[in-house]
Order: sequence, then structure tokens, then C-alpha cells
Amino acid sequence: MADLSKVKNRDALEPRREPYWHKISQSNHLGFRKLTRDSQGTWLARTYDNLTLKKPQKRLGAFLEFPDNLRFEMAQKAAQEWFTHLGRGGSTEEVTIQNVCDNYVEHLKQKGKEKGSIDASKRFKAYVLDDPRFANVTLSKLTPRLVQAWRNRLSNEPTKAGKNKGKKRTDSSLNRDMTPFRAALNLAKDQRLTTDDFAWSKTLRPIKDADKSRDIYLTSSERDLIIKASPPDLSQLIRFSTLIPLRPGAIAQLTVADFNKTQRTLFVPFDKANAKRKIPIGNQLFNFLEEATKNKLPKALIFTRSNGAPWEKHSWKQFKEIAKIAGIKSEPTLYSIRHSIITDLIELGTEYGTVAIWAGTSIRIIEKNYRHLTASHSANALDRLANNQSGVA
Repeated sequence: MADLSKVKNRDALEPRREPYWHKISQSNHLGFRKLTRDSQGTWLARTYDNLTLKKPQKRLGAFLEFPDNLRFEMAQKAAQEWFTHLGRGGSTEEVTIQNVCDNYVEHLKQKGKEKGSIDASKRFKAYVLDDPRFANVTLSKLTPRLVQAWRNRLSNEPTKAGKNKGKKRTDSSLNRDMTPFRAALNLAKDQRLTTDDFAWSKTLRPIKDADKSRDIYLTSSERDLIIKASPPDLSQLIRFSTLIPLRPGAIAQLTVADFNKTQRTLFVPFDKANAKRKIPIGNQLFNFLEEATKNKLPKALIFTRSNGAPWEKHSWKQFKEIAKIAGIKSEPTLYSIRHSIITDLIELGTEYGTVAIWAGTSIRIIEKNYRHLTASHSANALDRLANNQSGVA
């Protein structure tokens, strides 16, 4: 067993392919490989797996950026990080960014999220895997500096697809393009391909308030103006959006079979975070859906464009232009309708749990995003309590 801690000892080693090993602990060793007499050598780590009875190794590099007398220390530190990773249940497999992205796309397919897998694959090809050097970085070598450099590049380059192709990237589009990459890295951590998220936990945080247009409140009168200014197909989509706070993407995928006339319910099979749910509906919504589904087959979409094509994100972006034509100056999007309806429901005193079910979100999110309204309701509740107690001696 060689003492690799001293430079003179390493210099005196005979060249060979088999590494020289320095014992770190009972099962862990630090290796040094010297192929020629003039070689600076490279470092490796080796451990013993009690379950498989194998001795997996990991190449650590040459550490030439450090002086001779510090290379052992830096190699030992890198080896210890790997040993710690394995001790936490981490994988011995060397996983690259390319592997992480491919793994996430396959994960979505296995979960039955075909559209999500296609979207993620397109974004990865356009914004992550387009740089081979970054795509080939292993998770063990991924650093906050590398991830921040990727984010900066993404932020500074124009969008590559969609209606805004070639235009300067907005904060909201940056968030959307970062989301699948962050999800892919988090999945890799969950699967123990890496045991920490230090490289991306802060560098891939979304920009706050990037989607302010979604938080624009439209009054009932403003909604009516937009509906009147819209073509019939979009008008129908918007009118339905004013009756229940579903996400536009969830509305676009509703089929006739999801509307159960007997039970008077609406089943939402596709939504963000896989929020499938069955919603009891009242008379107004029932009558609207009865008219919208008339003479349509069970598998047919309830809402389609005038040419029969399904509604998609790029096709309902015309909402913003139509709102401008209608004289609305706040630049709302179709999501602004959902926000407005949620706001109305809370101000009407609807229970947060009920609003959360309708909207396909959690009570925590409702309270977080509509705290100003929930605080007002709390105060009003105390006033009502006081009024009820007045006159009681």
C-alpha cells in the first residue's frame, strides 16, 4: 500500500496501468495512476460494496490546477465526497446531463404524460442539449457556476419557437424553459443518481412575479367586453372560463364524456400536477355544457377552434390582442380570467377547500396567492361574530 500523500513518493513510483492505492478507511481507497515516468498522474477512488461484493471505481481527474503538494489533499476531498454520496444511497453510475434529460422524458412517458414528455423533449433539445459540452457534464461535476452560466445563456438568447420566435426572452418564458430541466435534476436526486441539489437549488429558482399578467383582475364588465369582441369559438371558451376556475389547458382537453348529465358532474382528467377530479356542477354550468355538447360524440372535445382543431397554448394567445381591441389596457391573458374567478369566489365567501378543488390546486396555494383576501375575510368573520354577540348579556 503506497503513501501517496507526499510528492516525492509519487514521483518515485514506477509507471504502470494498475493504480497505486492509498487506504482511506476499511472499505475506501484513493488511487493514483502513473502511465509514464514524466506523467503528472491521475487520481481515482475505489470502494467495496458489501451487497454486490464488487469494488466500483470513480475517476477523479489530475487536479493540475493545484500545486503538486496540494493534489493529494484535493483528490482525497473529491474521493470523500463520492464515498459520502454512496453512503447516502447514491448510485455508482456516472450520469450526464444528457442522461438526466432522457431519464425525465422517459419518466413522463411511463406516467402516461405523453404531451408533457414531448414538450420537455423539445425544450431539452432546444435549450439544454444544444451545447454538447454542457450535455456531457456529469452530475458529480455539475456546479452552481456551470448551471448559472447555462441560465445566463438561456436568458440572453431569443426564443427559438412559437409565436415569439426570435424575440427577446421574457421572464415568464425563461421560467417555463427552466422548469423541465429543474424537474429532471430533481428526479435524478429522488432516484439517488445524486444525493444533493447544491448545484441547482438556488441557480434554477424561478423569477418571482414573472407572470403578473395572470394576476390581473378583470371585472365582470371587462370580461363581457372581451367576450363580445371575440370570435365565436374563443367567446365560447372564455364564457366557460367565467363559470369555473379551470386552467385553460385543462378546459382544452375536456371531452363530451367528461360531462355526466345523470350525476350532474364534470370530470377533469388532465390538469397541472395530474390533478384529476370530479366536480359537482350547478344549473348554469349544466345548461352551458348541455348546449356545448349537443350532437357531439362522447370522445369529441367539448371546445374546439372554428376549423375543428383543438385549442392549444399558442392559439389562445390571441386573447391578449382581443382584450386590447375591447379597450382593456391592463394586457390580461386567458389565465387572468381564472384569477378573476378565484378572486370572486373568495370574496363571495366560498370555502377555500372548495375553491381549491375547482381550481385544481391546494388550500395552501389559495391562501398564499390570495392572502390579502383571506385576511379580509378573517376580519369580517370576527365582525360577524361580534355582531351576533351584541345584545347578549
